[in-house]
Amino acid sequence: RLLRLQLRLLRLRRLLRLVRVLRQLRVVNEAIVKIDLLLYLIKGKLATWAENANVQPILVPGYWMHRTGVDLAMGEKPAEGEKVLYYMHGGGYVSFSAHPSSLPAGLPKALLSEGGGGARIMRSFSIEYRLCKPDYAPKSAPNHGPFPAAILDALAGYNYLVNKVGFKPQDVIFVGDSCGANLALALCRYLVEGKLDGLAPPAALILVSPWSDLSDSHALDGSYVANATTDMLTFAFDVSAERQSAAPHNFIVPKQLALDPDFYLNPYISPACRKPGCESISFKGWPQALICAGGAEMLHDEIREL
Repeated sequence: RLLRLQLRLLRLRRLLRLVRVLRQLRVVNEAIVKIDLLLYLIKGKLATWAENANVQPILVPGYWMHRTGVDLAMGEKPAEGEKVLYYMHGGGYVSFSAHPSSLPAGLPKALLSEGGGGARIMRSFSIEYRLCKPDYAPKSAPNHGPFPAAILDALAGYNYLVNKVGFKPQDVIFVGDSCGANLALALCRYLVEGKLDGLAPPAALILVSPWSDLSDSHALDGSYVANATTDMLTFAFDVSAERQSAAPHNFIVPKQLALDPDFYLNPYISPACRKPGCESISFKGWPQALICAGGAEMLHDEIREL
């Protein structure tokens, strides 16, 4: 008991230290832009899933953040060879925001503060993708963002960067943490498999603590259990062998699960799933990726699997 208390105090100190560091990071030219999605980009499996969930493309906000000292207009055409970070925030698909004032924005701010070395990274763009209804919300509350709403919104943001602002796909780097990394993986898979005209996959991915298995194939043992007292997460995943998922209850609509009870094994949702049949999940033709994990986090085992 004493050891667990010491571990919790250490976790709290580290979290408070992180918050202090993130608050010290500054960027200039925070700006918002409204993003829409062209219907022709939604096709194949994505179109079917959107129809099953009654999800439509909508206007969503996006936020620019520029490195301190950089004098650029919002959405200015990139210089030759300029790279950009396309950030998707974490929060379990139910919380936080893409807004620069939200805690997860500390990740792109930190990357921008480093200057990108010789990669010429001067700005980042983040999308305010739709969130699904939290489990604690009233039953009467609407569910604005069931799967695949976030993918539609992220696709709209990427189309904006490439076909409106003018970044080449080879100059875009996807950045995501937790469920944002799950979203970055899903969007990249759609770009690789969909072979969309004028919208090739990005140059690379930076995945920080990627939530890469929303099924229960990792969630009933291993690091989910062993690291429950050392992870900075302060909530417990609602996981059971009967439910077969670690995702929020409202992430997948009942109609979709009725059509496919194993929908949580979908590689767009659980690319690191280790259940029978998931061995065929392919990453052929994907861009390079940097995957970061902590040895004391609950997602450790599934990140290693990824």
